[in-house]
Amino acid sequence: METASLPQHKIYKLVGTFKEADAVARAFIDKKLTTTDYPFKFPDLKPYELRAKILFTGLCHTDIHLARSEWMECEYPVVPGHEVIAEITALGTDVSSLRVGQRIGFGFERWFCGECVNCKKKEDNLCLGTPPEGEGLYIQYPYFAGYSTHIQAPASVAIPIPESLPLDRAPPLLCAGITLWAPLVRWGFKGAKVGIIGIGGLGHMGVKFGAKLGYHITAFTTNPTEKGEEIRRMGAEEIAHSSNLEELAKLQGKFDVILNTAYYSKDSKLYNAWIALCRKGGAFVNLALPGAGEPDPQININYIVLNQINFVGSIIGSVSSQREMLEFAATHNILPDCEIFQWEDFPTAIDKCSKGTAKYRCVVDVQSFANKHSLH
Repeated sequence: METASLPQHKIYKLVGTFKEADAVARAFIDKKLTTTDYPFKFPDLKPYELRAKILFTGLCHTDIHLARSEWMECEYPVVPGHEVIAEITALGTDVSSLRVGQRIGFGFERWFCGECVNCKKKEDNLCLGTPPEGEGLYIQYPYFAGYSTHIQAPASVAIPIPESLPLDRAPPLLCAGITLWAPLVRWGFKGAKVGIIGIGGLGHMGVKFGAKLGYHITAFTTNPTEKGEEIRRMGAEEIAHSSNLEELAKLQGKFDVILNTAYYSKDSKLYNAWIALCRKGGAFVNLALPGAGEPDPQININYIVLNQINFVGSIIGSVSSQREMLEFAATHNILPDCEIFQWEDFPTAIDKCSKGTAKYRCVVDVQSFANKHSLH
């Protein structure tokens, strides 16, 4: 596609050739998930920012929701991606804690104030502050994020990557990994009985982390026969059917913690059966968001109140919890199961991600493309 026919972006300047560009993005140009290479120039580096060459980037279904304008109406081009492994190429004048050449990761978070009550509790992912003009809370939209050869973002949210983690499998740790790690650590305890509903891109990370944290893990899946052996290898001690009401009824009240990674449930009876898996005083943690226009289930409030169920949500994790998660993953060799794609195969990776057919996450090798085109 000729760059002259592509829309300009309000932050990043479209240029005519790769040679003129600071970076090349794989940009969505419409709601139909059409993508194209988008050579561009960054704005000037701010004192608190860094610029980095992306080595590997992961895909997440959140990217698909964003690209389709399902959660908000987006202006195109859109360049998502919040599972980023990169190498620093330039530092702003105020950045002293990192070094050029250091390998870092970026997750969903982009900015936090550091002063509000949540930030002071090391819950900066829940920052209450108002970003300064030209800044935002999240790494993607309207910013160009992980689907690019390079990224420019605040250094405060860059996470050093432990040397022992393989770079091609580390990206999903910064989304799926932290999304499961944070509630497991927040609500779990040694020997806790934890049920994980949905063993896909998110859920399989919960099984792996939970097992190494010393929890008794039961995996709930729609394919217990087909996937059972594989899930047990991940660390699950029990396998159960996630939509069999009779089987779920036998397990009612047996769990200290339930983590729900299923995107939604149109079946309120089934959703309430999941809640009823919690013991009195247990925690039901919802991690998934419905797609555009999907109805919310009707929740049995009486059951929640009378059994004092902690019905809560959880969203990613703080910078400090991401550091802890990566160190734990490196120490215990916990890695997501990934399919690796080349840059030219971005459309195939996007299709697998959108249809949920990947096993279990998609990662794109960005550095090979960048090196081939001398994008340093």
